[in-house]
Amino acid sequence: AAGLYRLNEKVNLYGNFSRGYFFPQLRSLKFNNGAVQSYATESVIQGEIGAKYGSPKLAGTAALFFNALSDRRNVDIINDGMGGITEEVQLQSTRTYGIETSLNYNIASGINAYGNFTWQQHEFTEVEGNEDQVGNKIARIPNIMGMVGLSYDNNMFDANISSNFLGSKFANNDNTVELSGFNIVRLDAGYKISLGKGDENVRLGVSVFNLLDAAGITEGSPRQGNSQVAGGNFFVGRPILPRRIFLRATFDF
Repeated sequence: AAGLYRLNEKVNLYGNFSRGYFFPQLRSLKFNNGAVQSYATESVIQGEIGAKYGSPKLAGTAALFFNALSDRRNVDIINDGMGGITEEVQLQSTRTYGIETSLNYNIASGINAYGNFTWQQHEFTEVEGNEDQVGNKIARIPNIMGMVGLSYDNNMFDANISSNFLGSKFANNDNTVELSGFNIVRLDAGYKISLGKGDENVRLGVSVFNLLDAAGITEGSPRQGNSQVAGGNFFVGRPILPRRIFLRATFDF
């Protein structure tokens, strides 16, 4: 169910609500003599209300959102303590609410400043076999995310620089290992060359990932699960890739 109301020529108000279902992964189901013991669907409820503003110089959105996922069959591949790995299946329910905003401002012809921001509060509302985790934050999901950027395009030369921020998050559902937030800056620029008649052209470009060569950890070790600890001599995790430079040629015809 959804609706939209035109407040005036520049502002629209909207809202939507949905209830849907996910079917469990086959590997998360138990079988007994070839028969499935349980095959309940995983339900998800989502809702959002917000406003959108648009004018020749400025455009923006703001929205409140809610999400509830029930009886999800979560599958973690973790160490079994004997040198191998095992699949651990656990029923989980979660709840998330927050606010999302976006903004785009036309500074001058071909020059735009833009950005977005998300704040969310998320938690477990049910954890099969581990009630102590109810109320904990969901692993690997930050509460704060945002981006700001500046772009320029005159149909011949274009450039874009953006800065992406991800706040701190926990590496596991026990919330015993906290990973610090980090910021990644990206740069992209290109020059378009016309090829004869018509719209044929080639764009020669360069892009740089992690321009400032920031350091950070995107997630801990999923194989260790809740047994992972911080503060030791070694920590297993997935780091941000260091600075990367790409050269590109794009043909348009």
